[in-house]
Amino acid sequence: MSTPPVVSHQYTPEDLLTMPDGHRFDLVDGHLVERHMGAESSWIAQQVNRRLGNDVAASQGGLVLGPDCGYQIFPDDPNQVRFPDGSFIRRGRLPHDVPPRGHVRIVPDLLIEVVSPNDLAWEVEVKVTEYLRAGVPLLWVFYPDFSVRCLEPVSMRFPHPYPMKVLVIPELPDRQSANSASD
Repeated sequence: MSTPPVVSHQYTPEDLLTMPDGHRFDLVDGHLVERHMGAESSWIAQQVNRRLGNDVAASQGGLVLGPDCGYQIFPDDPNQVRFPDGSFIRRGRLPHDVPPRGHVRIVPDLLIEVVSPNDLAWEVEVKVTEYLRAGVPLLWVFYPDFSVRCLEPVSMRFPHPYPMKVLVIPELPDRQSANSASD
């Protein structure tokens, strides 16, 4: 007697939109991939998005979108959806400068990723590579130690079409002194 093959459910980008917690998963090769999130990385993403959002709102330069915004921008897999921790799309790139009701299907001008303690290094590198291959012109990767990698494709030879500022993120209390204070 042969065992029937195991067929795993193949999800679609539309499935993510109808799932109550769809924004907690990336969609890769038809499979849900849980996003590793923690309080610290969430806080960092919120600080970056808020500060970037304040600057963009003051200049009316475009839209800053948060971690529940999915991007369906990958030419090698048109059904793949990734949810970065933040993003920016400059004014004039979306019809009427209004975000779509579903996933965004244009490459943003900036993507933000905040690495969580549970993220594996190779997973972060895969995402970074996918974003750059999709044509993302600028990617900020924040690490828990507050180091930041600003990545651009090597072939970019034009100035950024939006003003850039260095974001200063307030530091968390030193972990050792925080732990000793709670003892």
